[in-house]
Amino acid sequence: VKQVAQAAGIDWSKVEAKFKDGSIDQNLGTNRALAEALAISGTPAFIIGDQILRGAPRDLASLKEIVKDVRAGKRIQ
Repeated sequence: VKQVAQAAGIDWSKVEAKFKDGSIDQNLGTNRALAEALAISGTPAFIIGDQILRGAPRDLASLKEIVKDVRAGKRIQ
């Protein structure tokens, strides 16, 4: 990972510093708690309006259609 990051021009010392500051663990913990509260146990999952889409849509057009349906008041499964 380090070699790929460096080849992409990323300053690895900044990456290492970020690992040590604890914010990543804090963010992951917050996200995990939210997922547990919403009963989301897998990826991907999308929150669209007040509904949860579990799993990936077939393609972008399908996702756009789902968003359109939710905005129109339809329930997704």
